[in-house]
Amino acid sequence: MKSFFFPMIRQKGMTIVELMVAVLIASLSIYAVYQVYEGTERAKRTVASVGDAQVSGLYAIHLIESTIRSAGVGMMRDSGQRLAGCIAGSMGGVTSPAGLTLRPLPVVIDGVRTPDDNFDDIFVFSGAPTLRAFPVQVAAVAGPVVTVAGTPLGFRSGDVLIEVTDSGCQAYIIQNAGADAQGRISADVAGQTTVTLDRAGPAVNSWLIDIGTPKRARFYVDPDTNTLLMEDWVLGAGGLWIINRRDPIVSGVMSFRAQYGIGPNTGDVGAGGRRTIGEVNEWRFADAPWTPAVFDTTPLDIDNTVRRIRAIRLSIIVRSDEQDINLAGGGAVQFVPFADCSGPAATTCSPVGPPLSFSAGWRYRMYETVIPLKNVILN
Repeated sequence: MKSFFFPMIRQKGMTIVELMVAVLIASLSIYAVYQVYEGTERAKRTVASVGDAQVSGLYAIHLIESTIRSAGVGMMRDSGQRLAGCIAGSMGGVTSPAGLTLRPLPVVIDGVRTPDDNFDDIFVFSGAPTLRAFPVQVAAVAGPVVTVAGTPLGFRSGDVLIEVTDSGCQAYIIQNAGADAQGRISADVAGQTTVTLDRAGPAVNSWLIDIGTPKRARFYVDPDTNTLLMEDWVLGAGGLWIINRRDPIVSGVMSFRAQYGIGPNTGDVGAGGRRTIGEVNEWRFADAPWTPAVFDTTPLDIDNTVRRIRAIRLSIIVRSDEQDINLAGGGAVQFVPFADCSGPAATTCSPVGPPLSFSAGWRYRMYETVIPLKNVILN
C-alpha cells in the first residue's frame, strides 16, 4: 500500500494469511503443552490414588492386627480357665449387645447384618486387672460392702469381680465413692480391701476373680460412608456397655470380612485334662457353630467349639479417593476375598460365594492377613 505522504515508501506487515498461520502454530504449541501437562497430571493422579488406597488398606490392617494381637490382655491362665465355664445369662448384672459379654473371648466376629452385606463387625476384648492370675477370697460381707482378703495392691473403682460357683458366674462392679484421684482403693495393713459393689451377692469365703476394667474395641464399616470405624467400649454404671469414643480409621472401604482359623481336636489329652488342639486346617466365617449366639451359651473349654479357634483372617478392599479417567468405560472390577486356602492338604474354607463386583473407573486394592491368637484362655 502506498503512503499518502511518501508515495515511494512501502509499509511492511503481516498479511492475514501469515497471521492465521501464526495463530495456528501458537494454538498447536499450547495444545501440545496441555497434552503433556494432562498426561503428567493423569499419571500423578493415578499414582496418588493407588498410593492412597494402598496406604489406607495397609494402615487399617496394621491397626486391627496390632489390636487383635493384644486380645485377652489381663486375662491370665488361672483366671481365664476358671472363667471358661461362664456362659451368657450367668454373668448377673451385666447387660451387653452381641459379642460384648464379659466372657473372656479374645475376638468375636459378628457377621449377621444382611445376607448381601460385605461388612463384618469385629469385637476385641481386653482388661486391666489390679491383681494377677489368682482368685481372692471374701472375708466379710455387709450387704453390697465386702472385704476381700489377699489384696495388698487394692482395687480400682470400676473393676469387675466375678464369682464362679457350681451354679454359674456372677459379675459385680466395684463402685467405691472413696477412691483416690486415680480411682485406686487402698488395702489396709493386713492386705485386705473393703469395696462397695453394685449389688449384694457374694458370701463369706466365696472366691472372686478380678478382670479389671473390661474394654472392647469394635471395628466396623459405616455402609453409608464406606468408612471403617473403631469404637472403644467401656463398662459403665449399672453394668451397661457404653461407647467411650468413636474414631474413623480409613474411608473408601468396600469390603471388610473376617474368618476364624479352626484347629482340629486331636483327641490327645494335654495339661489339666484338656484336649490338644492342632494347627489350623479350616477357615470359617461367623456361621454356625461359630456365631456369637453359640459362644454365649457354650463353655469356652468345650473341646469341639470355642477352643478350636486358633487364628483370625482379615480381608479388606479399599477404593481410591478419586476416579481414574484411564479406567473410564471399563467393565466392573471383581474380587474374591479369601479365595486362597493355601496351607496343609486338609485345609478347607467356607464357601466364598460369587465374586464381589464394584464400579469401574476407580482403583481398588485388596489386603489379607492371618493373625494367630496367642491366648492361653482358649489354647
